[in-house]
Amino acid sequence: MERLSVPRILISSATLSGGKSLFSLGLAYELRRRNIGVSCILLGSNLSQAALLRRLSGRNVSLIDDRLLSKSQSLMALYQAGVGADVVLIEGQAGLFDNFDAKGENICGDAEWAALSGTPVCLLVDAVAYGTSVAALVKGYSVCARDFSVEGVILNRLSPEQMKYRNEYYAAMRSYELPEPLGFVPESKIEVQLPPNEISQEKNRALLPLQVFAELGDLVSRHINVEALMKAANTAEVTVLENFEWTPSNRRTRIAVSDDSCFNLCYQNNLEWIRYFGAETVSFSPLADGELPSGIGGVYLTGGCIKEYGEELSRNKEMRESLRSFAAAGGVIYAEGSATAFLCDDFKGAEDQVFSGVGIISGSAVSDSLTPSFHEAVTLEETIVGRAGMKFKLVNTGEWKIKRLERAVRALRFEGHKGESILEGYSPGAQVFCTLSLCHFGSNPQVAKNLVDSCQVVGGV
Repeated sequence: MERLSVPRILISSATLSGGKSLFSLGLAYELRRRNIGVSCILLGSNLSQAALLRRLSGRNVSLIDDRLLSKSQSLMALYQAGVGADVVLIEGQAGLFDNFDAKGENICGDAEWAALSGTPVCLLVDAVAYGTSVAALVKGYSVCARDFSVEGVILNRLSPEQMKYRNEYYAAMRSYELPEPLGFVPESKIEVQLPPNEISQEKNRALLPLQVFAELGDLVSRHINVEALMKAANTAEVTVLENFEWTPSNRRTRIAVSDDSCFNLCYQNNLEWIRYFGAETVSFSPLADGELPSGIGGVYLTGGCIKEYGEELSRNKEMRESLRSFAAAGGVIYAEGSATAFLCDDFKGAEDQVFSGVGIISGSAVSDSLTPSFHEAVTLEETIVGRAGMKFKLVNTGEWKIKRLERAVRALRFEGHKGESILEGYSPGAQVFCTLSLCHFGSNPQVAKNLVDSCQVVGGV
């Protein structure tokens, strides 16, 4: 049994969007500038936003999606995110009481998550169309928050004229026995196009210049009472994690993890789980490096935008040879998403150009155009991730398929939306496991432990 006591705040909004993503980026930047150790969580599966927050926080960003994790598994992800952090910043995924997202898909709403985890809420209100009657709106949200508390309110996107009437807004809040707003944020002229909230490996949408983050951080610094927000975070309840059954391991192997402008998309919880079970992770770049890091027992190739970087990857013959040699020598390779396409003999990039792949999988990877879908998968063979019959959850991105596949055991099965059995997961060698899907190890941490076990056999420390 573990106790969850880290200060934390959930950034939600009164509308489906409401500016949560921009505010979270600016707040993460400002907290780091103040030397406050911030760890970030995203509700949902916005992998590109997670990549942005990781750049700012310097820590892996947990993605908590109820289509992949149970409630207890979600609390475990929160616990992991809080280890060593001064505060956990949780970005919600819709309006506070919404139970569906902007695409109309059912979700575990922000309110439900706040109640489950004992996390106070900071409510962003897009107030451009409101006068002081916005206080009545906020009062309604506070009254409906029966199982959690709205500890702070930020009035967002105010016009220059509205900014002149802050005292009137203060008075209106007090008249409804509400706390003073944590801030008044004016309409921003910062030009930024955030990545869409979708699961896609088509293009790298997380390449924002540092100046954008600095401007967002400055906006937070000038218009938000950060000290009061931190005080609100400290009101988080102590939550007990029942049936906590996993034991951490000392460092026992090294795993090279792809991390560059091409390969950076995965459920970052996975990296925390392999570290939890004793792996030291060392980053490498399939784009720029000429060989794999030394002294490793395994390689974790994350999803990425290989269509966008096909020419650069094809030119880097040294890295492709290093991966082939490592696999031939019995090294462990786990690949997911577009990385599996990269391991094929060749793959199609932008404008249907064909580029040379690594050649570990005998086949050609070509584009597919299916809608991303969430599944529980089961392993069919014993592999580096465990015995046959292991179950875990994943998202099938629907972006790739492999043609002319040879000499690769199909090691994974899940059920399609029409009830059909879909065979996926490729094991071209005893020490290699590849999937075109993106897996969430938090849905079954035993997968992460088995992967680390396999890597330790090859290269222990």
